[in-house]
Amino acid sequence: MKVWSRVLFISLCFVLVAGLAHAVGTDSWVDKDGFLQIPRAAAPPVLDGELDGAWLTAPIIKCDTYTSQDPDAPEANDPDDFLDNTVEARAMWDDEFFYFFARVIDDEISTSSTDSWMNDSFEIYFDGENNKKETSGYDDVTVQWRWVFDEAAGNPGSGTEEFAWVVTDYGYDFELKIPLADLPMPLAADHEFGFEIQHNDRDNEDRDHLARWWHTSNLSWNNASYFGNAMLSQVEVDEILPVYKTDTPFDIDGDLDDKWLLFPQHPQNTWVTDGGWDFESLDSYWYDCYMHFRVAYDDDYFYAFVDQADQINDVSLSADHEKDSVELYWDGDNSKGSVYDNVNDTQFRWVSDGVTGDYDKSTAAAFVHAEGFFLEVAVPWESLNFEPLEGELFGFEVQTNDTDDGVSRAHMGRWWSNSNDSWRDPSIFGVAVFAGLNPYLTSVRRPNVTRVDGFDLGQNYPNPFNPVTTIHYVVRQRENVRLTVYDMLGKEVATLVNEVKNIGQHEVTFNASDLASGNYFYRLEAGDQVITKKMTLLK
Repeated sequence: MKVWSRVLFISLCFVLVAGLAHAVGTDSWVDKDGFLQIPRAAAPPVLDGELDGAWLTAPIIKCDTYTSQDPDAPEANDPDDFLDNTVEARAMWDDEFFYFFARVIDDEISTSSTDSWMNDSFEIYFDGENNKKETSGYDDVTVQWRWVFDEAAGNPGSGTEEFAWVVTDYGYDFELKIPLADLPMPLAADHEFGFEIQHNDRDNEDRDHLARWWHTSNLSWNNASYFGNAMLSQVEVDEILPVYKTDTPFDIDGDLDDKWLLFPQHPQNTWVTDGGWDFESLDSYWYDCYMHFRVAYDDDYFYAFVDQADQINDVSLSADHEKDSVELYWDGDNSKGSVYDNVNDTQFRWVSDGVTGDYDKSTAAAFVHAEGFFLEVAVPWESLNFEPLEGELFGFEVQTNDTDDGVSRAHMGRWWSNSNDSWRDPSIFGVAVFAGLNPYLTSVRRPNVTRVDGFDLGQNYPNPFNPVTTIHYVVRQRENVRLTVYDMLGKEVATLVNEVKNIGQHEVTFNASDLASGNYFYRLEAGDQVITKKMTLLK
C-alpha cells in the first residue's frame, strides 16, 4: 500500500541543532535498565502516512546517532544542518501488528542508485530473542528489513506488510505495520528484543549520512550485538492522553527519578511563534524549545514532569509568559467551551527561575542546567476545582515558552494544538483520561542485570548521572574482562576494568568529573562476547 499527498509541514514539525548534539534528559522512553519502551496501541492507527491518532501520544524515538557510510571511518558523517536527515520515529504494538511511524526532514531526496541501501530509505532491525550475537551473520530470529522511498514494496518477511509515504514541504513521513506472522518474535507484553532503526540519506552520488537510534557502527547489517534493547510495554497509548495513577506521591525535587521512568514520555508535536508559524526562526533542534513531558495523578495531586531542552535560558523580560517557562492547561469537565468558564478551566505557569509564576499554588521545583531545565510539579485538586475519577475525560495541554534574545518570546512548543490561543480558548485543548493505576507499579521489575547466569551488562545507574554512576556486569566464566567508555566519535575516554574476573556478578563505579556533558558508550568485552550500551552524563 502506498499513499502520496502534498501536505503543509506546519504543525508537528521538528528541527535539528547546528552541532547535532543529543538532548539532555531521556532521548526516548527508556526504563532504568536501558530498555526502550514500545507502548501498546489502544486502537489500531489508520495507516495513511499521517501523524494522527495515537501517534500524537506515542513517545518519540530520536534517531540522533549519525554514522559514516564507511564502517572504518574514524568519525561520523554529520548532516549539513537541521534540514538534512533529521529523523524522529515512533512505534507501537498490539496482538496482531508492530506499528512504526517516522518523520524525516530532508532537503534532498534521491533514489537514483541501483543498490537499495544507497537510496533514501528506512531500515528496521529485530533480534527476536535479544541474543546479541557477536559474530558476523544473523541467526534465524534476527532480521534486517528495508523500505526505499517511492517504492511500492519493501523486503520484509512474506511481503504482507502495509506502508504509506506522504511527501511534506520539508521531507516525508513514513508509516508501516508489520503482521505478527512476519515478525521473528511474539507480540506479548514485557517481551524483550534487540532493536535498531536506520535512515539512509542520499544527497549526491552516494549515500551521505546514516541516522540511527542506537549505535554509531555501520555493522548492524550483519552483527546483532550492535542493536539496542527494547521491550513491548504493558502501558497503552491512545489519541486520548492516558494519565496513570501513582501508588505513592512523587518527591518534588526537579529530578527525573526512577519512578517517573515507569510513566510514558509524551512528545512535543507542534511549534508556534507569537506571530504565527515561522519554521526558519528556529535556531536549532534539541537545544532550542524542545520538550518531553510525563504526567500522573493520585487522590491529592496532579503531577507533571517536563524536560525542556533550550540552549539559552532567558528570564529577563517583564512579562512572565515571555520568559522561559512551562504552562499547563486543564478543562476539568472537557466541556470544550470557547472561553474560560471560571469554574474548572485553568492555566498555570511556572518560570524556570523557580520562583516566578504559580509556585504559590502548587508544589513545584525547577532545575536549570547547561542544556535546558526540568520542571516537576504537584498541583492540588482544590486548585483545579475538579476530582480525578478513573475513566473520566478532561481537556489538557502542555506548552513551553522560549526567549532567546531578551527582546521577545521567540517560540512555543506544545503537545497538542498549533494555535496560540490556549490562554483564552479551552476548545482547542487535547483530551486526556484518568487511566487508573499504572500497571508497572504492581508488576515485577527486572533487576539491573537480566541474565545473571551468563555474560551480561546492566544499564548504568543512575542515568542520566552527574558525575558518578555504577555499572553492573556478569561474567560467565573466569576470564579477562575489559570495560571501557567511548565518546560519540568512538574515542576511548576511560578504561574501568581490564583484568581477570571470576564467574558471577560484579560492579564498578565510574566517575566522569573530567568529561563534558553528553552521551557516551560503555563496552564490556570478554573472550568473543561484546555488549555495548549508552549512558548520559548531565552536569
